[in-house]
Amino acid sequence: MYPIRALVVFCLLASPVLAAEPTAAQKLGRMLADPDKDACISLTTESELWRDATAADYTSSGWVAWRKYTRSETPWQAKGDFDGDGLQDVAKVIVDKAGKRWMMGVMFGHADGAPCHRYQISGKDLATMPIAGVLTLPKGKDSLTCHHMGEQGPVTCKLGAEGGPRNTDTLLTFDDLPSYSAAYQWVPNTDPTRDSRGQFDRKGLTLENDFAGMAAHSQADAKASHAGDGVNPTERAALVQEFEQAWMALEKTRNYRVITRSEMRGGQVDGNVTRTVVEYVDATHSRTTIESSGTKVVFLRSGSKFWNSTDGTTWTALPDDDGSAAMPMVSPIGDAAIKTVRADTRAGRAVKVMELSGQGDATLVLDVARQRPLQRIDTLPMGAVTTVTQTDYEYDISVQITPPTAP
Repeated sequence: MYPIRALVVFCLLASPVLAAEPTAAQKLGRMLADPDKDACISLTTESELWRDATAADYTSSGWVAWRKYTRSETPWQAKGDFDGDGLQDVAKVIVDKAGKRWMMGVMFGHADGAPCHRYQISGKDLATMPIAGVLTLPKGKDSLTCHHMGEQGPVTCKLGAEGGPRNTDTLLTFDDLPSYSAAYQWVPNTDPTRDSRGQFDRKGLTLENDFAGMAAHSQADAKASHAGDGVNPTERAALVQEFEQAWMALEKTRNYRVITRSEMRGGQVDGNVTRTVVEYVDATHSRTTIESSGTKVVFLRSGSKFWNSTDGTTWTALPDDDGSAAMPMVSPIGDAAIKTVRADTRAGRAVKVMELSGQGDATLVLDVARQRPLQRIDTLPMGAVTTVTQTDYEYDISVQITPPTAP
């Protein structure tokens, strides 16, 4: 199967909280070289009103996925040498004891008897914003796995190249979705007339899907037994192999059609929203039509050449596909539990039906004779909105795709 290539799904969404007005940033992000003992034990001078964040503040499913993919167990704390003095610093999140606000910053390492220093990056008027998490990007690296996509796979954080090589660790921060993200790098003070040690500057950061990592995680999850399985581990292993091979076989299928209809139900002022994607594939070409809310766009592929059109007749050439954006096969089962598997018939053909449960419910239908997918239905509730996506696969068709004529 030749899916439409996703170039960059996530991009930098700067947090309005962490990007305050310049005057406020100077005020809130000040260096506190206060000899007061609180500078050694707290991120704020109001230590009696605040406490360190703990695991109890990071219990959402988004943070559960974050721990899984980043391999960090402490979104409320990250360690590194952020100011480049060779001592270990601690980035941390604190929460007010009333449970309504949070702050984030760095407490710098210090030698015995030396003064303590801290830097408060975010402000304390954060009652309406989701709590932040912190992660260290080590010096010498410009990217790392930092988040997740829909709790189903890893996301890579990439730091912009501006500013040249880094000789310090960089602090990354974001919420659990992520709906905002930011990178902070220490800039030392070189002005002898100023008494501050320096400041944290925000740097460009992009978030990109790690498709290969997503596929690897998905396939590894599918092979592990899960709570709620209605089959034993041996049966699960055989079923995962059978269904994954059927979905992978699409890559070798010469002629087929895929129709996907996605409908959002509930939570819409003006009714439901439906999106339809129809893809035809022959031996060397594919033609994909996407319709949503009265608009339509058509994509056509021939080898490495791509075009798009809004009317299906006038085509615009797109950049050639070098194959680097191809998305590896993600397991159709992933980390869902296999509830039931049953034999059935569809239009006189023998099929095998698998019911899955996880973040939502899914039904996979396998054409037994062809060993190809026949249908997939996903039901995903998110608050007041439920999205139902049905994909139908058809093979008894004649596909003829003609690429645009070169001008």
